Amino acid sequence: MIRFLVCIILCAGCFAGCDSPGNMFGSRPILTVSKNNLRLAGRVERVERKSGYVLIRRFGAWRYNVTDEVVESHGMDRTANLLPTEESLGGHVAADIRSGDVQVGDAVFIKKIKTVQNTKLSP
Repeated sequence: MIRFLVCIILCAGCFAGCDSPGNMFGSRPILTVSKNNLRLAGRVERVERKSGYVLIRRFGAWRYNVTDEVVESHGMDRTANLLPTEESLGGHVAADIRSGDVQVGDAVFIKKIKTVQNTKLSP
């Protein structure tokens, strides 16, 4: 009986700390990376430095628009700009290394570029 009461008190204490779904410990916000212009696309699985390309293990469907999106690889202290090619095999996508340093295991993000429309100013 005592174990049952202790269990109920502990559960009530845990649920009392939740003030909204997904937000525990009062009103302290949870840090999330939910930007519409940045999405995780995969991980670098192989790097060919001599040839200047990487093999990316993609996560889910690979959607990339060459006109308004950039593919980036982020490591601990490294960033690389990648250009995906038309080549893909199963769950892998090939990409050329444009600039930067990339290593196996780096996260690959697809970043949407904000396009600026050319507007004519009237005098």
